[in-house]
Amino acid sequence: MSQLPPSMRLGQAMRRLRKEVGVSQEALADRSGLDRTFVSLLERGKRRATLESTEAIARALGLSLGELVNLMDTQSAEIGKASNKDG
Repeated sequence: MSQLPPSMRLGQAMRRLRKEVGVSQEALADRSGLDRTFVSLLERGKRRATLESTEAIARALGLSLGELVNLMDTQSAEIGKASNKDG
């Protein structure tokens, strides 16, 4: 399990998925019904998401809440493996 806090893991997963889908923070905010500034703060791990906002983001990215959480954990494990190789 990663030592990064969940807010950072969520932010990293959001940014990666948003870029893969090819949408801006503004477009993601519009799709999820959230403010663009809030989306930016979430991506940088500066704010904590509620379950409702996390689900809205997941749906805006075409995922279920569970799929987004699984991706957070998968991405975190990949980052941990890569840093262990370097160390």
